[in-house]
Amino acid sequence: AVLSAQLSALLEDMPVAAVKIGQIPNLEAAEAVFETLQPYLSAHPVPVVYDPVMISTSGHPLMAPDCIGYVAEKLFPCCRLVTPNLPETECLLGAPVTDAEAAGRLLAARYRTAFLIKGGHAEGGQSTDWLVDTDGSSYRYDAPRIDTPNLHGTGCTLSSAIATYLAQGQSLEAAVGRAKPFLTEAILRGKDLRLGGGSGPLMVF
Repeated sequence: AVLSAQLSALLEDMPVAAVKIGQIPNLEAAEAVFETLQPYLSAHPVPVVYDPVMISTSGHPLMAPDCIGYVAEKLFPCCRLVTPNLPETECLLGAPVTDAEAAGRLLAARYRTAFLIKGGHAEGGQSTDWLVDTDGSSYRYDAPRIDTPNLHGTGCTLSSAIATYLAQGQSLEAAVGRAKPFLTEAILRGKDLRLGGGSGPLMVF
């Protein structure tokens, strides 16, 4: 009830140009988000970017199993873009990912929205993301892999940046194309920070 009231208050009071959804831990929260957002989008069709935070960087589940199916069925079709990492992509497909572009095509066709398959969990000197849109078009985005323990919030930062560029009226291809180097620069600036004992933050300023 509190989540629904907060969302309603924001949507009624503020001019919204885009929506970014992050971690939804359980079914009750997912229902609150969908039931509040869906009627708003029917009247105000703004772009929605969803970073489906299902699995932590260390491999721990962050979303209840019954919530995964609900958000895929209800929330994904409301979105302009969904941005899973490789473990989350494998969770959605129920199979290992050997070709990120092909995986994106399967998910885009299944859920009728664009997917950005993030390659941060892959190996190699490049971090490659694949954007696949519902019209079958695909775009590759490369960035150098940076050796750093400070990667906390990379997915949240990327999806928020994409939503911001979409709010400015940019195309999806252009929004991702600007958000990717923004994220890379934030990782680079924060790579030598030493804050606490866990995974450190990015430096976006």
